Formats: sequence, C-alpha cells, structure tokens
Amino acid sequence: MMKYKLAAVTALSVLMNLAVPQPVANERAICDLERLYWLCTDYQMLVKGYVVEGWFEMPNRLLTADGLEQQLQVKEGAQQQRLADDSVCSANVIRNRENCYVELQVVTKSIETAKNYHRLWQNFVYGHGISQPIGATILAELPERLDENAMQQWSEELAQSLQAERVAQTTLAQGYQMAGYSPQLSDYLEIDGQKINFNLVFQANENTTVLYLGTPVIYQQY
Repeated sequence: MMKYKLAAVTALSVLMNLAVPQPVANERAICDLERLYWLCTDYQMLVKGYVVEGWFEMPNRLLTADGLEQQLQVKEGAQQQRLADDSVCSANVIRNRENCYVELQVVTKSIETAKNYHRLWQNFVYGHGISQPIGATILAELPERLDENAMQQWSEELAQSLQAERVAQTTLAQGYQMAGYSPQLSDYLEIDGQKINFNLVFQANENTTVLYLGTPVIYQQY
C-alpha cells in the first residue's frame, strides 16, 4: 500500500497524515505552478529548479500499460528516464490483482517541462476523480542568509501577494514554514476542515537562503 508522504518539515504534516484530501479543481488558463513561478520572478528570486510529483491508486482495468504511456508518458514497473532537456522523470508502477499503484516525479530546471508534466498528470487526476492532486514545488535561492525575522517578513509578503490566508506557521531549526489558502490557486487539500493550497519553507545555509514554494503543499522534504 502506498504511503501518504507529506513533508515532515512542517508542523502541518501531523494533520496531513490524519486527513483525507478533498481537492477541488477549477479550469484556469494559468496553472498553479506558473502562478508561483511568476511570484518568484516578481521578487527577483533565482529559481534553481522544479519538482512535480504525485501518487495514487486505481483499478487495474482503468489503467492499461498502453494507457500509462499514452496518458502519463511513463511505463510499467520502476523506471527513470532522462529527458531531452536533461530533466529526470521517475515512475514506479506496481500492480496487484485488483489495483494499480502509481508514483510519479519530474525533477527539472525547465519551467516549460515542469508545466507540461504538471498539466498532463493533473488532467489525468481530474479525469479519473482521484482525490490526491499533483503537487508542484519550486526551489529558489536568495543571495544572503536571512535571520528568523527576515524569513517571517518574506513569508508574510509572499502570502499577501497571493491574497493567502495563513493556516499554520512554525519556526524551524535554521528556517521557517508557512501554510495557507490562496484564492489565486485553483487546487487545494481540505485538512481538518481547512483549505490548504499554499506552502513555503525557508531554510538558511551558510551564505544563502533556500526557499521551497509548493502547492497544494510540499509533499516531500528535499
């Protein structure tokens, strides 16, 4: 059985492990990943890369081997392939008698590759009524080491730019995290009666600060 793998870096993850996600999808011309990318460029952040990922299960009869390749652009079994732009696409597809378990991930430095896979996989999820939305995380870097107060100020400003209502915030060792809900983002998880679709983590290094900016949440710790 596939594990529910939400990020351990946030205090919100305790709620996540107990929650049943209830995503709602609205068709929009601009995908959520692209909106977060624009937010980073507005603040002149150096974007280092993107991770698009998801996992779900469904009846075998609804997802044939041909369907995997045509609809998700991955193959049966566990496999990793390097794409033409040097991005890496990983998949793990396991079947038992009744169900098919699928784990998907793309790691890329290309916004176009990230958008294409996010839309492709999210459309599949929408079309099959799967309750787990595809996640997208942007990795950005600030050229200075932020202290706790600066991380909080940056978090507040980014949240305000998205008109986001804060749901949870926590100070971490060498970092800071925030989760909330933004009406500018179309997908969300409903957790303990609260909508979540905006998640950020700042992590200070020796001379720089890394920002993980994810929607609906940061699924894994990188």
